[in-house]
Amino acid sequence: MSTNSVLSSVRKPVARCLCGAIQASIADEFLYAGYCHCPDCRASSGSGFSAFAGIPKEKLQVTRGQDSLSTFHQTKDDVMYFCRHCGSWLFSIVRHGEFAHVRMGTLIDDPGIRPSFHISDRQRKRPSGRSTGSSGRRNTRRSPPDAYHNFSYSRWQHSKLPSCVSRLPTMV
Repeated sequence: MSTNSVLSSVRKPVARCLCGAIQASIADEFLYAGYCHCPDCRASSGSGFSAFAGIPKEKLQVTRGQDSLSTFHQTKDDVMYFCRHCGSWLFSIVRHGEFAHVRMGTLIDDPGIRPSFHISDRQRKRPSGRSTGSSGRRNTRRSPPDAYHNFSYSRWQHSKLPSCVSRLPTMV
């Protein structure tokens, strides 16, 4: 097998913003994937966490809409890239400009990696090596309250929801 055929066989998942103005091709050679719960990721995603996958920045190539990219500099080394039209956060260049953290929700294709860890700037290590929250107590996972599991929409409420939400099954 020639080197050219090996290089061309690397899968390249596609990422895009909500409006489709920006598209990127990423070599499916992600080194790690995780969930970030830091205040910046929560605020910019509008969610309790941000799922991302890390890759050397040379493996990411913007194939459409370079002029539609906007940036936000968190620090001199960490830059977030957004679509200037729809506001989608596509990726960040981090770790002294060497890596790209691709938002997994922007990937159209299956990336072949799954998040395997959680991070937060509020976590720290105890001498025993166990992760703790800001209060010093050991973090424990709790299931959602029973009210969450018993929640259901009435038919009237269902008709007022966006189409993506209205397709959710009724929880009983």
